[in-house]
Amino acid sequence: MTRSPCLEVRSAGWPVRHLVQLGLVLVLLQGIGCGSLAPTKDPAALQTAIDLKNEALALIEKATDPPAAHLGEIQALRQKLAAALEEEKQRSGPDAVSVKQWELLADPNGNLLGGFLTKWETEGTGRSPEFLAGVKQLVGQAFDQIIKLQRS
Repeated sequence: MTRSPCLEVRSAGWPVRHLVQLGLVLVLLQGIGCGSLAPTKDPAALQTAIDLKNEALALIEKATDPPAAHLGEIQALRQKLAAALEEEKQRSGPDAVSVKQWELLADPNGNLLGGFLTKWETEGTGRSPEFLAGVKQLVGQAFDQIIKLQRS
């Protein structure tokens, strides 16, 4: 019985045909692992979340003043939050965890950034530094969750 020439060539005891097949399987698995099973990363969405976190925390620090001095900044931040939420809905779908996180953060009736901005505006007074430290911590943690989702 004659052996095929490709079976004669061996590398570390493996016939070349088996090495080629193994290589093809590894390439297919890598493509699957890096493609459809892995979440889509969007560097722009990550940068948006980081930038908005920094902007929000800086504005919260200014909340010792009455809001009238910062109405333009408050409105601009609200618009950026709304835009980030809409972009995330289009990128991930309306039921994605990241969308829900943005909704919680921006909710004007909630207990995070949106709610803080609403209360600051409607009450019309500055806040104590101690209160603002707690708000910054909560809002920062909420942004950190969004950033973590964007990185995963």
